Amino acid sequence: MSCSSCGNFALVGSQGGAIYLYNMQSGEKRGSFPTAATAAPKLIKSLTLPGASYVSKATDGSLEDKHTAAVTGVAVDVLNETVVSTSLDGLVKFWSFSSHSVVGTLDLKSPITQIELHKESGLVAVACDDFVVRVVDLSTKKVVRQLRGHVHQITDVTFSPDARWLVTSAADGSLRVWDLPTGKCIDFVKFKHAVTSLSMSPTGEFIATAHTGQVGIYLWANRSYFENVFVDKEPTDAIAMGMPVPLSEEEMPLDVHVETAAAEEDRVGHQTSSCGASDLFESPIGTSTGLVTLSTAPKAMWQSLFQLELIKKRNKPKQAPQAPPLAPFFLPTVRKEDVHPTFESHGVAPTKKTKKTNASTTSSSSTTTNPESTVDEAPMAGWGGPDDDQAWGDDDDDNDVTDNNKSTLLSGSSRIVKSSGLTSSRSKLATLLELASTEPSLPVEGGSATAYKPPPVLAYLQSLSASGVDVELSTLCMGEFDEEGKRHLTWFLDFLVDMVAHRQQFQVVQVYLNRFVKVHEDIVVGDAALLAKVQTLHTLQQQAWEHLQQLLQHNLCLVQYLSKMQM
Repeated sequence: MSCSSCGNFALVGSQGGAIYLYNMQSGEKRGSFPTAATAAPKLIKSLTLPGASYVSKATDGSLEDKHTAAVTGVAVDVLNETVVSTSLDGLVKFWSFSSHSVVGTLDLKSPITQIELHKESGLVAVACDDFVVRVVDLSTKKVVRQLRGHVHQITDVTFSPDARWLVTSAADGSLRVWDLPTGKCIDFVKFKHAVTSLSMSPTGEFIATAHTGQVGIYLWANRSYFENVFVDKEPTDAIAMGMPVPLSEEEMPLDVHVETAAAEEDRVGHQTSSCGASDLFESPIGTSTGLVTLSTAPKAMWQSLFQLELIKKRNKPKQAPQAPPLAPFFLPTVRKEDVHPTFESHGVAPTKKTKKTNASTTSSSSTTTNPESTVDEAPMAGWGGPDDDQAWGDDDDDNDVTDNNKSTLLSGSSRIVKSSGLTSSRSKLATLLELASTEPSLPVEGGSATAYKPPPVLAYLQSLSASGVDVELSTLCMGEFDEEGKRHLTWFLDFLVDMVAHRQQFQVVQVYLNRFVKVHEDIVVGDAALLAKVQTLHTLQQQAWEHLQQLLQHNLCLVQYLSKMQM
């Protein structure tokens, strides 16, 4: 299927070898290639008023011009003058867009599986079953290049924006880049998973690929845009390319890079060799001072924190979920065993509690009548027993509480929680902040540490989504009454101060600070200690930002000076 350059018509190839033309707005059929593929009486009847008569004329003999096999590709030139079609019969046919007649035929002697047209240059790339890609000139209707090298079925082809390069992929996982002026292969790579589809960006800087068994789209940078690439020699062996792993599918560090299989073997061999650790390359980021580093985490993991309120508003359900009309909210149970409770029948209404004297009388009488209840069951801790009502503190039995129990309740003990050693439940972020508060911070020299290791708090936050970060920050403190939560806020501000002081992960720290202030603004303003921490953070942040502005201004002046130099 293809669309005309004007956007008003769609051309659809068929299994029978004909091509049908449709109007995009109305969806009505507007002819076919050849014209005999559409019955003339039916076509005239659909275009004339009801009741009009049609007189049959001479028989149209153009039906012989259609393809003898299924159509595999259709394309229209930039001026809507010529239609190109390919088929499994190995023929490339050129049709007149206005008269729907054949104006040229080219036999490639091999079934054609795919076609790609570069409208500006008028070049057509045709992939055949003999693993050869042929380039046809639309104006001369002749083959101008034959690109041989693939050993498996070709899955996709695409042109560069200037039509100088042609990128092809095959089912064996190989990808080749061809230089059309010379007809040579200038790059040859191979992936672990076969490429099913590929496309090049309008600027030519990136190539997007899709692979079998993978749900993501992979982007690859064009090296010729960043360094000098020599294409005087054709590659003979394929370069094995590593596949980047999506962060949502596997737990892994965020600072990852794509590594080829050959480079990985060299790295492993180099580490296991007799060479010392001093021979290994070390990044200057970990040893130099005065550097401001940016996070390599995907933007999708933190960028949406700025617009989280808008996202929540858009995702808010229009109608609250409703419970089924016949299902009760609480299902009453009848305890027969310690572990497996039995639910009462829905139709039986729960009986109201009576006083203890009546309950004990009923219990004794039921023991004699019910043979199943003769076995004594040991009550679970906190369940059943003579002090069951006192333990749970039912409001209905306030009159039955003895004086001893009243004195116990007035002494300050809880009637619900009687276990000792229970601690308040806090989030993982709070636990990491508490652990980080006990560790000594590295000294800062000249605005950056000589050796700085990112804290576990940062790694944990970067592993969460935007909503996960919001939940973690929101649960640090529950309000003004939460003294323990205020300590967590202090520790989190200490974490931000440490990151800004060492000038690490600059833009991510700004995002976390922005969200922290939005969530806990009221608590921070009302607490003098937290407000002093924020003031310290503001001072350090201003110093780091001024340093970053100086670096940017210095680089801009240097680039402007070099651009005006006469070579």
